[in-house]
Amino acid sequence: MDAGDFIHRLKLANTFWIGRFAYKGYGEAAGIHIGDTKAADRAAEFINGFADKFKIDLEASPNLDLRWRALMYPAEGHRLGYVLGQQEAMREHGAKAWRRILHPELSKSGPCVLCIEDSAIIHPIEEDFVLLHPGDVCTVAETIAYFPTPPEAVAPGEKPEIEFPVPGRPTISDILQMLRDSVSELGRGIQHIVRRIRG
Repeated sequence: MDAGDFIHRLKLANTFWIGRFAYKGYGEAAGIHIGDTKAADRAAEFINGFADKFKIDLEASPNLDLRWRALMYPAEGHRLGYVLGQQEAMREHGAKAWRRILHPELSKSGPCVLCIEDSAIIHPIEEDFVLLHPGDVCTVAETIAYFPTPPEAVAPGEKPEIEFPVPGRPTISDILQMLRDSVSELGRGIQHIVRRIRG
């Protein structure tokens, strides 16, 4: 298989799987339309936009092992597809803006400068979330906060007061309750074990 054929197949596979993940993100955020989402096309176009340069590099260095680079496409594509699907559903629910949420706990080095700077910006909902670099730790299900207030109605340096919850995503109070329930269940289990030991 030559480089051109490989890149063609890579783009087809990307488009197919990105579409699946975009629809998953859209559905889990309670999107209201049935069928493929517009988000899938935008995510595939972004990810596949890097493939032509990959083809040039493959042709220039045919003996190099570039499998790691080929694997970056599905790794980044599925995350972007999911988030853009979610974003499309939130637009339908009335969200007017979004903000990148950082997850420093997901990496050893923490978020990069680009992600930190972008997390301070309130973006209009019409502006797609974008991968700022491969392997970022922002592109996870809880990566975006959505707001019913448009960016122009928010004072510079401020954040909207009201966050628009994503349907199906647990809220902080849900998470705290799950933790309380888990600790309570763990406590009951420990008491049972202690009783058996003392028994």
